[in-house]
Amino acid sequence: MINKIELHDFKNVKEFNTELKSINILIGENNSGKSSVLQGIHFSLMAEVIRRKNGMETVSENDLLYLPSSNIICLRHDHPYTVSTGNNSNLTVYMKEKNDDEDDSKISIEIRKGRNPGNLSIKTNGSNVIRNKMFQGSKLYSMYVPGISGIPIKETLVSRAVLRSAVARGDANMYIRNIMYYLKIDGKLEELNKYLKAVFQDITIRIPFNPDNDINIQVDIGIKTYEGENIDVPIEQAGTGMLQILQILAYVLYFEPKLLLLDEPDEHLHPNNQRILAEVLEKISEEKGIQIILCTHSRHLLAALGDSGKIIWMKDGKIKDENADVNKFEILMDIGALDKFDEILGGKYQCVYLTEDSNVQMSEILLKHNGIEDTLVFPFKGCGNIAMVMMLAEFIHQVTPNCYIVIHRDRDLLLDKEVEEVCKKIQGDKIIPFITEQSDIEAYFVTAKHISRVLGIEKTQAEEWIDELIKENETEIIIDYSNKRNEAHKSNIYTRRKSPEKWTDAKKTLDDAKKKNGGKIPPELVKGKFLKKKINGAMKKKWGYERQIISDSDAIDSPRLKEIAELLRENKL
Repeated sequence: MINKIELHDFKNVKEFNTELKSINILIGENNSGKSSVLQGIHFSLMAEVIRRKNGMETVSENDLLYLPSSNIICLRHDHPYTVSTGNNSNLTVYMKEKNDDEDDSKISIEIRKGRNPGNLSIKTNGSNVIRNKMFQGSKLYSMYVPGISGIPIKETLVSRAVLRSAVARGDANMYIRNIMYYLKIDGKLEELNKYLKAVFQDITIRIPFNPDNDINIQVDIGIKTYEGENIDVPIEQAGTGMLQILQILAYVLYFEPKLLLLDEPDEHLHPNNQRILAEVLEKISEEKGIQIILCTHSRHLLAALGDSGKIIWMKDGKIKDENADVNKFEILMDIGALDKFDEILGGKYQCVYLTEDSNVQMSEILLKHNGIEDTLVFPFKGCGNIAMVMMLAEFIHQVTPNCYIVIHRDRDLLLDKEVEEVCKKIQGDKIIPFITEQSDIEAYFVTAKHISRVLGIEKTQAEEWIDELIKENETEIIIDYSNKRNEAHKSNIYTRRKSPEKWTDAKKTLDDAKKKNGGKIPPELVKGKFLKKKINGAMKKKWGYERQIISDSDAIDSPRLKEIAELLRENKL
């Protein structure tokens, strides 16, 4: 097993230097270098395979088993490969046994441009014992498997040499039927089915293909229907999750690699299948002695493997952190905040504003207008779940004690007493609730005053127009209001107390409000999202032109946000 690995200057990787466990999980944002680590390891090892086969340091790009780019010279990080020393990439692999000297425990593969166009120079130094372990015979030490999105409709039989070349290139999914056919020939189909049944209990692979009579390889999956009937379906009809797991198992059993490199194997998988995949990986790693390095964006896969594997956080082509708490990474990956986390730690933001809205533009405009700056506005889909958002807020405060957390929730037509109850649940050290004064965040941008500023009309004209839109859609507004009050009545706000207003009273509440407002539904009882949609849809027909209403004006004041801004300035919390 590889104890330690170093990779320098390959694609997006500047420096990757770490000790390895049996299972290693690379996480990080896009372009952080995760996939480049896998490709750099496989590219270097496959280049050494060809160098040993040819018996020469110079290798033509046409001979390379694996080529992650059509322009091999540009595979080096930042600057292309050149003939001169210094513009190379380097992979060093350590396999130290107990009594090995340092020089006997590693090999180093250096790659640079060859003297002739289309050639690479490959120099390998280090232990002959390790070289023989990694590159002896026809077996491939490493296998690179990108995430599967599907398989060909048909496959014809190819030779074992073609399969070996294909898997070295990373074209694993193109020959899955061939691999399973050869597993049958080698007497390993029963073992494949054993592994499959461990995760998919009623699944059996059958291969009725006869090379003397058939042109295309037929592979069927025996399944049990909901009615209990056993049927066979073609492999191409299997779900992506099953195909991904089947592909990994088949290639592991056939090629018997010692190092499995998986590039986002969870990409097309349902969370349940991601957990099943984790079970499979742990099983084959333990039973087959296979070392695994994988990269993922999935918190589900991370959670399933985090306790047994090593977590390595990549950023800007280097290792940002390793061996950190898996729970921390789960939360950050769930909200997509890995790239912002170190900025929070570095003190770039005084405040983190968690919002339930995926589009943060309105919140950013509103915060800036009301004096809240140095704030990271972050959309978090769990803001409606108080327990979940409080867990995240407390986690942020734990790792960054000097940072304030503002939690935004739309009012959603709650009564004042209900808002007070919600705010009581959003309490903690430097944790501040912000419940919108009106129905939602959009409501600040659909007031008559703001619309008059945006459109350049009198406020009375804006008021009359908004009243017209409300009148035209009164039935829909009444239903929407009643539904929102029904939701509030059934919510955990009233777990132990009776709601002051049953949802059946909503119509009466609106009727009373209309009487007080000259027979019209007051705009504050209409959802801002609804009004925003109606205003944008009718603007050109009404006024002959269009304007962007999500913009700053002197009409989007929020007393609560101004209060929070003052608290932040004075640091009074």
